[in-house]
Amino acid sequence: MAPNYTATERESMSAIERATFNLTMVMDGWAATFPIYPSLPKHSDMLLLQEAGRNAIESGKGIWADSLTLTGYEFRMCVKLYEITNKLVNGAKVLSTEKYSWISRFCLDMTTREIFYPQDYFKVQPYNRIFIWPEDVTDAVGKLNLVPGA
Repeated sequence: MAPNYTATERESMSAIERATFNLTMVMDGWAATFPIYPSLPKHSDMLLLQEAGRNAIESGKGIWADSLTLTGYEFRMCVKLYEITNKLVNGAKVLSTEKYSWISRFCLDMTTREIFYPQDYFKVQPYNRIFIWPEDVTDAVGKLNLVPGA
Protein backbone atom coordinates (compact mmCIF):
# COMPACT_ATOMS: atom_id res chain seq x y z
CA MET A 1 0.00 0.00 0.00
CA ALA A 2 1.40 3.37 -0.94
CA PRO A 3 0.25 6.88 -0.12
CA ASN A 4 -0.81 9.00 -3.08
CA TYR A 5 1.37 12.12 -3.08
CA THR A 6 1.46 14.65 -5.88
CA ALA A 7 4.67 15.07 -7.88
CA THR A 8 5.29 18.37 -6.07
CA GLU A 9 4.85 16.74 -2.65
CA ARG A 10 7.18 13.87 -3.59
CA GLU A 11 9.92 16.28 -4.70
CA SER A 12 10.16 17.76 -1.20
CA MET A 13 10.05 14.42 0.66
CA SER A 14 12.74 11.86 1.41
CA ALA A 15 12.15 8.22 0.55
CA ILE A 16 11.52 7.49 4.24
CA GLU A 17 8.99 10.32 4.53
CA ARG A 18 6.97 8.82 1.68
CA ALA A 19 7.38 5.23 2.87
CA THR A 20 4.74 2.71 1.90
CA PHE A 21 2.83 0.80 4.56
CA ASN A 22 4.88 -2.30 3.68
CA LEU A 23 8.18 -0.49 4.15
CA THR A 24 7.00 0.92 7.48
CA MET A 25 6.07 -2.59 8.65
CA VAL A 26 9.53 -3.89 7.68
CA MET A 27 11.29 -0.90 9.32
CA ASP A 28 9.39 -1.49 12.57
CA GLY A 29 10.14 -5.22 12.55
CA TRP A 30 6.57 -6.41 12.03
CA ALA A 31 7.06 -7.78 8.51
CA ALA A 32 9.75 -9.51 6.49
CA THR A 33 10.79 -8.56 3.00
CA PHE A 34 9.35 -10.85 0.33
CA PRO A 35 10.29 -9.70 -3.17
CA ILE A 36 9.51 -12.20 -5.94
CA TYR A 37 11.17 -11.93 -9.37
CA PRO A 38 10.19 -10.49 -11.82
CA SER A 39 7.85 -8.17 -9.83
CA LEU A 40 10.62 -6.23 -8.13
CA PRO A 41 10.60 -2.63 -6.93
CA LYS A 42 12.97 -0.17 -8.56
CA HIS A 43 16.59 -0.46 -7.43
CA SER A 44 16.56 2.45 -4.94
CA ASP A 45 13.38 1.09 -3.30
CA MET A 46 14.87 -2.40 -3.16
CA LEU A 47 17.93 -1.05 -1.35
CA LEU A 48 15.69 0.87 1.04
CA LEU A 49 13.70 -2.29 1.78
CA GLN A 50 16.88 -4.32 2.25
CA GLU A 51 18.34 -1.76 4.68
CA ALA A 52 15.08 -1.55 6.62
CA GLY A 53 15.02 -5.34 6.98
CA ARG A 54 18.64 -5.53 8.06
CA ASN A 55 18.21 -2.77 10.64
CA ALA A 56 15.05 -4.35 12.08
CA ILE A 57 16.66 -7.78 12.43
CA GLU A 58 19.99 -6.54 13.80
CA SER A 59 18.21 -4.21 16.25
CA GLY A 60 15.78 -6.90 17.39
CA LYS A 61 12.73 -4.80 16.54
CA GLY A 62 9.21 -6.21 16.59
CA ILE A 63 9.07 -9.91 15.78
CA TRP A 64 12.86 -10.01 15.53
CA ALA A 65 13.17 -9.61 19.31
CA ASP A 66 12.82 -13.41 19.39
CA SER A 67 15.80 -15.12 17.78
CA LEU A 68 13.57 -18.08 16.85
CA THR A 69 11.24 -15.98 14.71
CA LEU A 70 10.19 -17.48 11.40
CA THR A 71 9.03 -15.32 8.54
CA GLY A 72 5.49 -15.91 7.34
CA TYR A 73 6.60 -17.89 4.30
CA GLU A 74 8.92 -20.05 6.45
CA PHE A 75 6.06 -20.81 8.82
CA ARG A 76 3.77 -21.77 5.93
CA MET A 77 6.48 -24.06 4.55
CA CYS A 78 6.77 -25.77 7.94
CA VAL A 79 3.01 -26.31 8.11
CA LYS A 80 2.98 -27.79 4.58
CA LEU A 81 5.96 -30.04 5.38
CA TYR A 82 4.26 -31.23 8.57
CA GLU A 83 1.05 -32.04 6.71
CA ILE A 84 2.89 -34.01 4.02
CA THR A 85 5.06 -35.81 6.58
CA ASN A 86 1.98 -36.68 8.63
CA LYS A 87 0.34 -38.22 5.54
CA LEU A 88 3.47 -40.26 4.80
CA VAL A 89 3.82 -41.46 8.41
CA ASN A 90 0.17 -42.55 8.39
CA GLY A 91 0.64 -44.54 5.18
CA ALA A 92 -1.24 -42.23 2.85
CA LYS A 93 -0.25 -42.16 -0.80
CA VAL A 94 1.32 -38.86 -1.70
CA LEU A 95 2.09 -37.88 -5.28
CA SER A 96 5.63 -36.61 -5.87
CA THR A 97 4.20 -33.24 -6.90
CA GLU A 98 2.57 -32.93 -3.47
CA LYS A 99 5.56 -34.42 -1.64
CA TYR A 100 7.79 -31.58 -2.81
CA SER A 101 5.17 -28.83 -2.87
CA TRP A 102 6.09 -27.55 0.59
CA ILE A 103 8.93 -25.54 -0.93
CA SER A 104 9.05 -24.31 -4.48
CA ARG A 105 10.78 -20.97 -4.96
CA PHE A 106 14.46 -20.58 -5.70
CA CYS A 107 16.22 -17.94 -3.62
CA LEU A 108 18.58 -15.26 -4.84
CA ASP A 109 21.04 -13.49 -2.55
CA MET A 110 20.82 -9.92 -3.80
CA THR A 111 24.27 -9.05 -2.40
CA THR A 112 26.23 -11.87 -4.07
CA ARG A 113 23.96 -12.68 -7.06
CA GLU A 114 24.04 -16.34 -5.98
CA ILE A 115 20.96 -18.42 -6.70
CA PHE A 116 20.08 -21.25 -4.34
CA TYR A 117 17.81 -24.25 -4.68
CA PRO A 118 14.49 -23.85 -2.84
CA GLN A 119 15.53 -25.95 0.15
CA ASP A 120 18.67 -23.81 0.63
CA TYR A 121 16.92 -20.44 1.03
CA PHE A 122 18.04 -20.34 4.70
CA LYS A 123 21.63 -19.72 3.53
CA VAL A 124 20.55 -16.17 2.65
CA GLN A 125 19.76 -13.52 5.26
CA PRO A 126 16.02 -12.70 5.19
CA TYR A 127 16.66 -9.09 4.10
CA ASN A 128 18.84 -10.22 1.17
CA ARG A 129 16.35 -12.71 -0.28
CA ILE A 130 14.66 -12.41 -3.63
CA PHE A 131 12.51 -15.39 -4.50
CA ILE A 132 12.17 -16.80 -8.01
CA TRP A 133 9.52 -19.19 -9.27
CA PRO A 134 11.01 -22.26 -11.04
CA GLU A 135 9.58 -21.18 -14.41
CA ASP A 136 11.37 -17.80 -14.09
CA VAL A 137 14.83 -19.12 -13.17
CA THR A 138 16.26 -19.20 -16.71
CA ASP A 139 15.07 -15.64 -17.36
CA ALA A 140 16.42 -14.40 -14.01
CA VAL A 141 19.81 -16.09 -14.48
CA GLY A 142 20.22 -14.39 -17.84
CA LYS A 143 18.88 -10.96 -16.94
CA LEU A 144 20.46 -10.70 -13.48
CA ASN A 145 23.73 -12.49 -14.29
CA LEU A 146 23.31 -15.00 -11.43
CA VAL A 147 25.80 -17.60 -10.25
CA PRO A 148 25.14 -20.92 -8.49
CA GLY A 149 25.16 -20.76 -4.68
CA ALA A 150 27.45 -22.85 -2.54
